[in-house]
Amino acid sequence: MSQFNGDKARFHRERKQNERRRLRTRELLQAAGIKVSPPEAGKKPRAAAEKTRILKLSYTLSLQQEELYEEAVCRQHPPQHH
Repeated sequence: MSQFNGDKARFHRERKQNERRRLRTRELLQAAGIKVSPPEAGKKPRAAAEKTRILKLSYTLSLQQEELYEEAVCRQHPPQHH
């Protein structure tokens, strides 16, 4: 589908939808009397940054667990030389 610019059109449409959703949410929060500050350009929201950090930690831990598992298996089944 990308050969006909389908992906490009979809990403643009979704980007516009996200912008409109954020604006509507901001307007509703302001109407409800909740203080809303506009986001700084180019700065990730705290939740996204936190999620990225957690994913990196999770990946690091899974690598460490994999190494420990391999080490344990090697200790239980040492290579046999014939």
